[in-house]
Amino acid sequence: MSACSPETASRPADRPLAPELAEEAAELDARVRSLERSLAQAQRQERRLQRELAASRVKAMAQADELARMAARNASLERQAHLDPLTGVLNRRGLSRRLRAEMARSLRSGTPLAAIFVDLDDFKAVNEALGHAGGDRVLMAAAARLRDATRQGDALGRVGGDEFVVLLRGVGQASLGAVSERLRAALAAAPVEVGGGAARRVTLSAAAVVLGRETGRLEEVLAQVREAQRRSKGEGKNRVTLVAPPHGSGAPVARVVPGPWPPRPGRDADGRGGGRSPAATGGRRGA
Repeated sequence: MSACSPETASRPADRPLAPELAEEAAELDARVRSLERSLAQAQRQERRLQRELAASRVKAMAQADELARMAARNASLERQAHLDPLTGVLNRRGLSRRLRAEMARSLRSGTPLAAIFVDLDDFKAVNEALGHAGGDRVLMAAAARLRDATRQGDALGRVGGDEFVVLLRGVGQASLGAVSERLRAALAAAPVEVGGGAARRVTLSAAAVVLGRETGRLEEVLAQVREAQRRSKGEGKNRVTLVAPPHGSGAPVARVVPGPWPPRPGRDADGRGGGRSPAATGGRRGA
């Protein structure tokens, strides 16, 4: 039997391995293709999620902007609901809410709270002489002067046609007269421009009171001061009547804070000739 060469002898052993390698290579190739498909799918999902995340961020920012706009609109509507559209001061509703807040603050801190009820003098005559447009200018000017004369923390509101209320934080009986006189003088300080180059002097008749701890409603404040305010009118206008604290169980006592002294000897605050000052006549002046 003849001998075989090494090359010839190895061939039978090589032939069975070729299909196995081909099968293994095919499996590896299939696994690679599957991994590539999975990777591509994952990349597509990642891009989709990134797009969705970006869209969500944009949507969230848009929603945040819309919420901010809604909050601003609501705050504006809230302010408008509590402000007088002509003068820009608090309206009756806004002042009532502020009164409750200030009274709660007063009770917590133990500090006093006072109120001044203001009625413009002869406003009906102003409307008749100047028309409603002129009357509106007078109201706006009066509100601006009263607001400028109040301190930060005080509150000014319009409660009627020509009626205003000022809430004074921390003002007690000792300082109420001086504070009231400052407001009265601020309004009467100079004539009000009423249009067409014309000006008109505007004054007020008012009543001031330090509020009791039981006061919680605006109507209760007005009930305490209306009679004293009428007394200011009857005493000659352009003045403030203080409502003193009640004595025992009696009713509050009103006393008059006179109007300004004559600006120069022999003339009263209206510029008319006259003899004695309001002090010399018991605090009375002509209407």
